[in-house]
Amino acid sequence: MVKEMKNIAVMGAVMEFDSKQSEEFGRLYAEHRIKLRKSAYRLTGSMDEAEELVSEVFSRAFEKYGNFRSEASFGTWIYRILQNLVFDSWKKRTEELPEVIEAKPSERPDAVFERRVLAAKIDEALVRLTQTQRQVFLMRELDGMRHSEIASKLNIAESTSKVHYFNAVKRLKEELNEYI
Repeated sequence: MVKEMKNIAVMGAVMEFDSKQSEEFGRLYAEHRIKLRKSAYRLTGSMDEAEELVSEVFSRAFEKYGNFRSEASFGTWIYRILQNLVFDSWKKRTEELPEVIEAKPSERPDAVFERRVLAAKIDEALVRLTQTQRQVFLMRELDGMRHSEIASKLNIAESTSKVHYFNAVKRLKEELNEYI
């Protein structure tokens, strides 16, 4: 119900927009909503959180739509908004709340602790990557995108995507060496 209300709120705000922009934004919303939700789900692992993120992405995109420059595609622009929201969410979680990993009945307490430490170290290592390295790495590893797709979404050359991915993997290996 809450998800439907958020979608209705976004579409309602679109209706108040100038008719030409409203029509264009509504078309873009319809075109990108499902694909963006799938990406959000892959990044969060939660359909509820993915729905909330998609609503927030379109809400922010709507607010800034008048300033949107067509240097990059709309899909690239909203995907970047999504990634920034997910990254902010990860940062908030690691700063505010201790991660709780529940043990399986057959699992040793020290194994649960090790998994918790590894998850925290991975989060810390991801935060230390440059924004582009992190985006390329997550798009490649979580979304399963090819470098040509990543390059298109980020408006960079395919070879640049490969370099950022290589550097991200190298840096993550260095930082996580004792854990892998």
